Amino acid sequence: MEDDNNKQIDQNKQLDENKDMSLNANKNPVLNHDDLQINLETLLENPELKKQYEQYSEKQIQDEITKVKRELKKQYEDEKKKEKMTQEELLQQKEMELQQKELKLNKIQYFKDKEYDLDLLDFVYGEDINEAEENADKLISIIDKVVEKKVAERLKQGYVPHKENKKEETESIGHTLIKQLTNSLTSASNAQKSYFE
Repeated sequence: MEDDNNKQIDQNKQLDENKDMSLNANKNPVLNHDDLQINLETLLENPELKKQYEQYSEKQIQDEITKVKRELKKQYEDEKKKEKMTQEELLQQKEMELQQKELKLNKIQYFKDKEYDLDLLDFVYGEDINEAEENADKLISIIDKVVEKKVAERLKQGYVPHKENKKEETESIGHTLIKQLTNSLTSASNAQKSYFE
């Protein structure tokens, strides 16, 4: 019995030791909050760590300053290029406007010399005065042909002019055709202007 008791005691001791070991095994070796706070404060007060941290901070700041300087310099150069290009473009635009005005004055003079209707002036295009003069002559010849053709058709049909009525004004066929042509050319010109604007 005593042997059984000793055996029982040994088993109980064994169980207690196993229990202690399992409890110790489950304990985390991480320091508690107070220990951690002490270690962080010690680390932060370490002069070498402070020096390294300052060097790192200075390097980061210098890198950021350099980066911002590069970006600002690039922006400045881009703005300068745009400004320069804009001045050149403005100069070109002014030159082009001056040439267009000069061409228009030359066209007006040509129309007056040839006794063409100035209402057709806006329908004559050209890069220079020679081309504009050629186009004006072509336009007038086309209008003349169309008028002649319409007059010939009316005469073939036995056209009898309307008696003049004081209440109604009658227009000649040529004048009516020119008005129709002018209206169609005006609408085409307006369409072109609105398209290019």
